[in-house]
Amino acid sequence: MAGAFAMTGAYLRLYLRLVGHRRPVLVGVALLMAVFAAVSSRLELEEDTLAILPQGDRIVTDHQYSLRKFKQIDRIYLDIGVATDDPGTLAAAADDLYAALSTNGMYVRVMYRVEETDQQKIMGFVTGALPTLFTEADATALRERLEPANVHAYLAAMRRKMAGPEGLALREVLAADPIGMSGLMAAKLLPLQVGFRGAGIKEGRITSGDGRHVLMMAEPRFPSSNTGDSRGLVAGLLQTAAAVEARHAGVHVAATGGHRMAVDNVGMIQADVRRCMPLGILSMAVLCVAAYRRRWLAALTFLPSLFGMLLASAAMAFGGGSISAISVGFASIAVGVTVDYAIHVLYHLDDAAGSARTAPDRNLHQLVSPVSIAALTSAAAFAVMAMSSLRGYRQIGWFGIVGVLGSAAFALLVLPLLVPAVRGSVTTSLGLTRFLEGFHAWRVRRLPWLLAVVGLLSVVGAVGARRLRFDGDLASLNGISAETRRDEESIRTTWGDALEMTMVVTRGATLDDALRANDRIAERLAARPGVEAMDSLSAVCPSRSSQEANHARWRAFWTGERRRDLRDAFARAGAELGFRAAAFDRFWALVDAPPDWVTVETFRDTPLETVFAERVATGDGDHAVATMLRLADRSDARRLADEFPEVMILDKRMLADYIQDLARGGLGQFALWTTVLVAAILYFSLGSVALTAATLVPLAVGLLWTFGAMGWMGLPINLMNCIFVVFIVGIGEDYSLFLLASNLDAWRGHPPRLAASSAAVLISALTSIFGFGVLIFARHPVLHSLGTTAFLGMVFALVATVVLTPLFAEWVLRPAASGVAVAVPPAARRRALSRRYRHQGQWVEKFVYWKMRTDPMFGRLDEAVPPQGAILDLGCGYGIACHWLALGSAGRRMIGVDYDGDKIRIARRTETDDGRIRFEAQDILAWDYPPCDAALLLDVLHYWVPEKQEAVLRRVHEALRPGGRLVLRDAARSGTAAHRRIARAERIATALGFHRTIEGLHFLSLDEWTAMVRQAGFRDIRVVDGAGIGSNVMLLATKSEEEPGHEDERVAPRQV
Repeated sequence: MAGAFAMTGAYLRLYLRLVGHRRPVLVGVALLMAVFAAVSSRLELEEDTLAILPQGDRIVTDHQYSLRKFKQIDRIYLDIGVATDDPGTLAAAADDLYAALSTNGMYVRVMYRVEETDQQKIMGFVTGALPTLFTEADATALRERLEPANVHAYLAAMRRKMAGPEGLALREVLAADPIGMSGLMAAKLLPLQVGFRGAGIKEGRITSGDGRHVLMMAEPRFPSSNTGDSRGLVAGLLQTAAAVEARHAGVHVAATGGHRMAVDNVGMIQADVRRCMPLGILSMAVLCVAAYRRRWLAALTFLPSLFGMLLASAAMAFGGGSISAISVGFASIAVGVTVDYAIHVLYHLDDAAGSARTAPDRNLHQLVSPVSIAALTSAAAFAVMAMSSLRGYRQIGWFGIVGVLGSAAFALLVLPLLVPAVRGSVTTSLGLTRFLEGFHAWRVRRLPWLLAVVGLLSVVGAVGARRLRFDGDLASLNGISAETRRDEESIRTTWGDALEMTMVVTRGATLDDALRANDRIAERLAARPGVEAMDSLSAVCPSRSSQEANHARWRAFWTGERRRDLRDAFARAGAELGFRAAAFDRFWALVDAPPDWVTVETFRDTPLETVFAERVATGDGDHAVATMLRLADRSDARRLADEFPEVMILDKRMLADYIQDLARGGLGQFALWTTVLVAAILYFSLGSVALTAATLVPLAVGLLWTFGAMGWMGLPINLMNCIFVVFIVGIGEDYSLFLLASNLDAWRGHPPRLAASSAAVLISALTSIFGFGVLIFARHPVLHSLGTTAFLGMVFALVATVVLTPLFAEWVLRPAASGVAVAVPPAARRRALSRRYRHQGQWVEKFVYWKMRTDPMFGRLDEAVPPQGAILDLGCGYGIACHWLALGSAGRRMIGVDYDGDKIRIARRTETDDGRIRFEAQDILAWDYPPCDAALLLDVLHYWVPEKQEAVLRRVHEALRPGGRLVLRDAARSGTAAHRRIARAERIATALGFHRTIEGLHFLSLDEWTAMVRQAGFRDIRVVDGAGIGSNVMLLATKSEEEPGHEDERVAPRQV
């Protein structure tokens, strides 16, 4: 993996330093967690569901503004209904309920009944305001009413009514309105009831068309977000409703609204937590206790996740101070998957307890790369969410990034400090490891059948995925009781038109500005096709400029001629019907009266006050006026919003459709960019398209099965559970990566641990399933939806990765053809040699590739080394020179030796089957050299002090047969910039752990190297030109033919 050696070396040095200061480190971490907990306690949780939606988005922002400005979500709707036609019982029950609620101090107002006298007051009031409300349509209608025949007919009709008991009241009405102008005002008031369609005002009550239901609306003194007070309000309301039902047989009182929804949501979540959390914790604890040899390790399993969540919460508190409660809940669940990191660390340490594998450099360092890559890919998936337009998703994203990285760091650096070494020896692996060994053996035997099942599930999943649907209705996310749902459905069925109309909101810096905008939009909407009816205050409370225009129209209407004609009509009718000449003086006073401007304050303490309270919202520099529409086609609301961008268009169905589009688009965006980022990280980490595909394809198969199962089950994707894409990608990729890393470790010469990794993956999956999958038993729709999708996703991700990832890894890592071609040109030799190091890690692969391309030494080795005989490469590293020379001549038999066990491990994985190349991990200062025909000391002697350098040269001289050749390449010390660059590079390489030395770096000058070689007994010493970069030089020396050499012709290394 990319940078594996740097990562592992740095990790081991840091880990060993922490081990040396174990107690203060643990105390410091505990104090740090306490600080994080204290800081995170300042984090404010927002309970508003809309807070998770996109900020700055017009449709969402408009809905948020309107719901809060007009407090629609904080209104309680009550439906009093009877099963049979019994108006008396219905009226008595409604009056009874009103009497109880109107005296309850928890309510600001209860809108219930408009008495007939109130209606008459309204008509009298608005009739007097007609001059300032006089529109062109009113002028046309009034011209018809002023026809002499119509005037006579109206007065005759009123004369007959005055003979009845209401005669005195009608006398006053007729004196002010002898031509029936009140009919014009009734037309202006009628739209205020437009939403009820067949319903109307009967005996002052808002009554349904069938006469069996009465609507009542109550406004509590506190918002629905105040769940503490709301709980008492709802309990009292339901008790009152039950008492009314008990006193009036056949009556049912249905209640719905934000307060009841909030109480139900909180109660259902709390009940789900009480039911699911203990079950999940118990299940996870039992699983962990059963999985570990040292049972107490189960208590440590959740520490990294706890640390990550505390760190993320503290970061969010510093960053903003508030976060959506829904967001932090989902983010905590998502960060909870980091328990995988702890399980892998603890399980591998426990599985190897007491054996030689307990040393950090033999166990933990194999987990550094997969855990680090898993954390980076999970953080990348959260980063996709952090870039979302949805504020809630961004919060989840940043919370997840910090939490995942913090959890991974804790699991690798702090958690091992809590696990003491086991004294004694343990000869057997854990039982689960042994079980998984048997499973993988069975998997190989039954592979054709397993592939057939995988294919069948994929086909079924593909068909089911086509049935998958998206649900954007926020109401479906409410966790409400069956009783509340029945009441809501009852009210929606009876009063749906009234409660689900489209709202148009105009705004202004002043109230008159908002009313002026409302006048303009009302005029345009009235002429627009598709608007069946409109309830606008522009008819009864227009802006000042509209009223001025209306009053001017009124004055212009009453010309001298029209006045004379009307007076003549009154005179003729009066003579016939018996009206006095001065009977209509009040009417003429109204005609000539100065304007009485209408404002919102005009309606205070009138029966219309409640209507205005619902339609007008004031504020400091922000005023709004609402108009209600009934559209022939509710889907037209979206087009209406595009057509009138200067106003706000609010429609529940439009919002649901829009959120559905967001969920669908968000799912696609999450899937696309998460896949791209995760694939990129895996590719740069693994250095291979094939290995990246081997990691991701099983994950894709698991997602296909998950989508298919959701489609077949009818489980939709909504705004909440579409987050599970990131969730499943994160855990599924972790499962696949850890299994692939196990195969890679075996390929690179590490002890096999596929069974142990599979066991850790199984424990991780079961822990997640038990921890989060128990939410499948939750009653709250959000929790149940998340639990079901998470359960399906985790199960299918586990099955797909355990079955397919080892298969793909084995296919990608299949051995290359044995044997080596020889006598090939340099370019072909470089390609052949690079293939020998495939999948040994990006650092190794890139080092081998660039070493051969940039180091001129390889162009001189063939001429420096004999084409036949035994060749000894001391300090061979990864064995590049051995392979290069073996490819150059079939007569060379190579043995490479190095002190660095990791490099020799990799070199051994490149050995060929023909026996011409062998590698040994030996200390060349203590090892008995076998006889050889040539010896290589390439960039190795400077790691020892001069005395040891000379000792190595003497031992090489002894091992060489007469006429044998020494090839020495090293840096020649000088004051040049070229040597300073070489020395600086070596210091960096040793500091990073690429090269090992315990004695520092000791470069000699060219003269000193030459003298030391001569002092060791070599002759014919010469410098090979062009064999080094910078100050590197190559010396070629020969052992004299007359000198004795080893008689033993064995090439195989001696065992030490």
